Amino acid sequence: MVGSKSYRTRTQKKKNKGKRWAKGQSSSSNPETTKYRDKVGNQFFNTPSGGNLTVGALQLHNDIYQESIKDDDDKALDFDGDTVTSLGRTQISKWTTCSLSAFSRFLNRFQISSALHKQMLAILEAISELVKSNGGRESETEYFLALMTTLEAVTTTDEQAACMSLLNILIKRVPVNILKIKFGAFSKTFIDLLDQHYKSENGVLIKHLISCNAFLLQVQELAEWQNSSTEELYKLILQFISHPKPRVRRASQRAVCFILKTAPVTHAGKSLKVHPASKLTAKFCIQELESYTPQTANLVLHILNLLREVLGYFTHDLLKKTCETILRLMTLGNVLITSCSLQVFHNLFATHANSENISSTLTQQLINALYNYVPSPNDSQPMIAWIKAMETANLHLMKLDGDLGRKLLPRLFQEGAKIWLSECPQVQKSVTQMFKGVLYEIVQPITTAPTVSPADVLFIQELFCSIETCLKFQYHAVWNQVLLVLAVFFEVAGSIENTFMRKCLQSLTSLRESHHFSYTNELNYAVGMAVRTMGPEAVVTAIPLEFKPSERVEVGFPHSWLIPVIRNNVNNTKLIFFAQYFLPLANACQSYAKQLESEGKKVEGSTYNLLYKQIWSLLPGFCTDPVDIVENFKNLAKILGDQLRQQNELRLEILSALRLLIKRNLENDGNKAELKRFAKNYVPILFNLYTIEPEGNKENYERLAVLETLKVYLQITPLETILLLFNEALGKMEDETCSPFKRHSILDLLHIMIQYVDIDHIKKAYGICSTYTQHLDRTVVKKTYRLLEELCSQKTKACEIFVSQNLTNLKNLLFSLESGAPATKAVKMRTLTNIVKFFPNQNTVFAQLIPKVILCVKEPSQKAKIASVALLSEMIRSYMSSKEKSEQEVLGECIEVMMAGLAVSPTMINATIISIGIVLQNFEEYVSDSLLQRIMKKINMLFLSEEKNVVSASVEFLKMLIPVVREDSLASHVETIVGNLMNISNEIRATVYRKTKEVFAKLIKKFGYSMILKYVPENHRKMLVNINKIIERRKRKQASKSVSEPDNEDEIVIAKEQTIEDLLKDSDSSEDEDGNEERNKKAASQSKQAWIYENTDQSIVNFLDPSSSRNIQATRPAEFSRPTRNKNAGFEISSDGRLIITDPENEKETKQPLKTDTDENITKPGTSKRKLDDLSDAEDYQQANKYQAGGTGIHRPIKQAEIKKPGVDFKAKKAGGDIKKKGQPDPYAYIPLDRTLLNRRKKAKGGKQYKKLLRAANKGARKGAQQHFRSKKKKPF
Repeated sequence: MVGSKSYRTRTQKKKNKGKRWAKGQSSSSNPETTKYRDKVGNQFFNTPSGGNLTVGALQLHNDIYQESIKDDDDKALDFDGDTVTSLGRTQISKWTTCSLSAFSRFLNRFQISSALHKQMLAILEAISELVKSNGGRESETEYFLALMTTLEAVTTTDEQAACMSLLNILIKRVPVNILKIKFGAFSKTFIDLLDQHYKSENGVLIKHLISCNAFLLQVQELAEWQNSSTEELYKLILQFISHPKPRVRRASQRAVCFILKTAPVTHAGKSLKVHPASKLTAKFCIQELESYTPQTANLVLHILNLLREVLGYFTHDLLKKTCETILRLMTLGNVLITSCSLQVFHNLFATHANSENISSTLTQQLINALYNYVPSPNDSQPMIAWIKAMETANLHLMKLDGDLGRKLLPRLFQEGAKIWLSECPQVQKSVTQMFKGVLYEIVQPITTAPTVSPADVLFIQELFCSIETCLKFQYHAVWNQVLLVLAVFFEVAGSIENTFMRKCLQSLTSLRESHHFSYTNELNYAVGMAVRTMGPEAVVTAIPLEFKPSERVEVGFPHSWLIPVIRNNVNNTKLIFFAQYFLPLANACQSYAKQLESEGKKVEGSTYNLLYKQIWSLLPGFCTDPVDIVENFKNLAKILGDQLRQQNELRLEILSALRLLIKRNLENDGNKAELKRFAKNYVPILFNLYTIEPEGNKENYERLAVLETLKVYLQITPLETILLLFNEALGKMEDETCSPFKRHSILDLLHIMIQYVDIDHIKKAYGICSTYTQHLDRTVVKKTYRLLEELCSQKTKACEIFVSQNLTNLKNLLFSLESGAPATKAVKMRTLTNIVKFFPNQNTVFAQLIPKVILCVKEPSQKAKIASVALLSEMIRSYMSSKEKSEQEVLGECIEVMMAGLAVSPTMINATIISIGIVLQNFEEYVSDSLLQRIMKKINMLFLSEEKNVVSASVEFLKMLIPVVREDSLASHVETIVGNLMNISNEIRATVYRKTKEVFAKLIKKFGYSMILKYVPENHRKMLVNINKIIERRKRKQASKSVSEPDNEDEIVIAKEQTIEDLLKDSDSSEDEDGNEERNKKAASQSKQAWIYENTDQSIVNFLDPSSSRNIQATRPAEFSRPTRNKNAGFEISSDGRLIITDPENEKETKQPLKTDTDENITKPGTSKRKLDDLSDAEDYQQANKYQAGGTGIHRPIKQAEIKKPGVDFKAKKAGGDIKKKGQPDPYAYIPLDRTLLNRRKKAKGGKQYKKLLRAANKGARKGAQQHFRSKKKKPF
């Protein structure tokens, strides 16, 4: 049609997703459709079948890997380490018939993945067959010689390494004579291999060659060492000291140490003091050290590492020459070499202290030389090494020559005081540790000697003054360290008569009372140590407690801080000093306190009253091991008695003092007699105090202290005094007008006195107290039975006679467990436990008492339960001792009597089952198989009961039974036990579910998971799997805890000293030297960096001076640069150059703005998950603050929705919290509904937002409540 538009149309094909994977089939190992798998399979000609891969071979493979294939239910099954080892050894024995014990460790730890192990196993099997075919005895010698022959025959490096590994195992077991005879042949073979493989990559081969050579050389006599071939072999070992492979290098160092530590024997049978190889070693080391260049620094470090172990085995001349070489090496300025050299000296004096080659003269020379090589105090690594070396050197010199050591030691203290000014805390603590070590090792033996000469005192004073000078303000940064050293000084030298320490105490007092002193605890500790050793009299003489009455205690009592220090440290002193010095001071404080209170100044008065009590609190310390009890206790006794009666607030201190005096002098007859003399005065006072009714809880505590003091004082009180008070107490018990409280108190006093009186007084007390067993006052009844318990439990002759004469009365009184107050059951059973063995007819007693005791097992009171268990066990022991049958038969009779309770009420059945379990636990060694069979038969029947208590008790019985019965005895009952647990009805199962899991856990631990799994039905196996997982998890936790147990640390923690191995970790960190070379170069360059410290006020550094080493530091010094100014005047600038000025109203919110470059900090290890979760939200809020460039296309500016925090519209600008605005609803925050939250991946975000809202609401509510509470407090009444 003309003028009309034509349209092309086509029918759109219906969209089809095509064939899709069925749900769950995408990752299936056996899918329904296998079209492509079939095509791949058709491309092969034939599928191999009938191969050698059998079930047995596969099982062997899995056993070697220690990963046996298990069913899904057996995945949690675990084996002990011993089981795995024996299994591996059994499987390896299929491949070798060698039975030599020397190879047992290799065979037990065989690894199929190791090519070396497989090669060793093949050679070992071949050697074993060869030895057996020749009719050998399979000795170590035969195997060793055969291996040497094989070593000469094999050609490949792997075979040679395997042979050498086997030879290294055997060479230590071969007779020494064979190694001496065959030394030439063996050494030639080893030398040829070493020359051949010097540059080989097989470190194992070279390592074992060196080890075998070392043992071969070590057993040779002196004559052999005089041959040049022997020296050449030893020099060859020395060449490997600098080998590039760490494994070879360490093997060579160990070989040299092994040889030098065992000197050869001469023909006359005498052992040399120094090994002849030490000369070769010294020449080699000196030569290498003298050829030092910056390129050979690592080689020098390896030589120093060797010298650290062997330097002490050199002769005197070689030792001196080597030390001189090392000292010259320290002048070159290499910090690592300096540190390692100092470690060599430290190890020389620490591990070779008894060596005769290190003379006192040489030690003195080394000490004086090392003072010229003091590193920089701020360079921690060499400085700590220097401190350690000097400490051990001076200690060694003191052992060799005490007079010479005393001359040099003051210089060490002076130098250490200078080093304390270091800015490095590790160096400061190292100096402190050095001082403490020297004081304990050198000064303490001098002061503890029987006599201390004036020269000794002057020597100690010189050392002390070096430390005392550090109390100047110049050392204020290390005053805590100085005070710790002074405390040690007071500890080790405070016992000697001196005046210089008292002057130091005065300096410490001035320091303590200075303004803003920061180390109060350390100073108190130092002064307290002075109190312990010098005594309180010397300390108070130096720091007098001057009492000058004033309204301000700091003015009237300036040194009152000393009282708590003395209280915590005083002991082993004189009582007379307390009576003559502190008592008048306390009385003055009390008088002045009363004066202030009468004037209406209650606050000041209470302060001085507190000082009065603090002074009296010193009394227990003065009564701790006093030295003048016989002479001066009489001067203090009357005062203490009067204060006990009159001053309630001092009663606890005085009682504590009396207990200390008696307890610590029970074995001192003189002091004991003096204290015993005053018992007639103190014991009646204590009796009266205990019978006075208290007015509050505080006096209750005082009564307990009085009773405890009476128990202690009665140990030394004369019998006449005790009988007098005992009769008086019995008379008051018969008095009908006696108040209940006083009757209770008298029963307590009779309870503690009953063990000291005779049989007549015991009968009298029993006659009076037996009438109170039916008293209406329950407390009286309970205390009466406790008195009987004390009477029956004592081992005195009078008590035993009374019990044997009154068994019938006691039986009638105590067998009534079912009647009487419940609180008395525990006391009755404890009393019966003490006397049940004295009853003549044990059959009757057991039959009458056992049902009552069984019922008490289920008593609510924990004390009654414990007492019933103890009584039950004691009854069975007494029953066994009364019978002539075996223990197994007697136990069976007892169980038969007890099982009569299984036919009574459910409560009795429950208690009987628990009681039988307790008996089996306590007498597990006497449980026979027949008895176990009878018990299990009864228990199986009880599992069919419909009573919850019965079934619960049966399950509880299994918990007690399984751990104590042997596996072979219980194995036949496992299937029955599991069946009973599985057949519990559903109504009862819920109540015993937890106990059932515990029983299964015990069964798994005893018999293994696989055995128990066989008897569990399929529908219950999930529970068993979970139980096994919990058990395995606990095992792993316990194993990890046992591995990572922390060591005890000293009070002052010193940084770990870096050893030479740590300094060489760039080359020793891995056995593979083919790592990242660039990284190693960078690390090496960083480790070699050093800084030269120059003082602008002095001349330039003279490197020819040995002391210049202290100006070369490995630690980068602090950069004293000018503080950088903020060129933006404190404002932030956007990327386009505009200033960003924040609103003051939101200043709090913008104090910590979110930065765009914090991802690195957020994702560091240790960042909490909450921070990671909040990262995405922070980025959302951050987008609005980013600058965006304009443009077109994809760079065009787009509108972004404004992101607001929930509830921000209601926030008040000035007040805290939210406010309601006019025309708007109440403040609220909500999460809008969003269909995207239905997505499983985004569901967590909504939950997180909801939690944030709740957290913010709670925070705001708390803040508002606090403000409301503050506003209420400010309102006037």
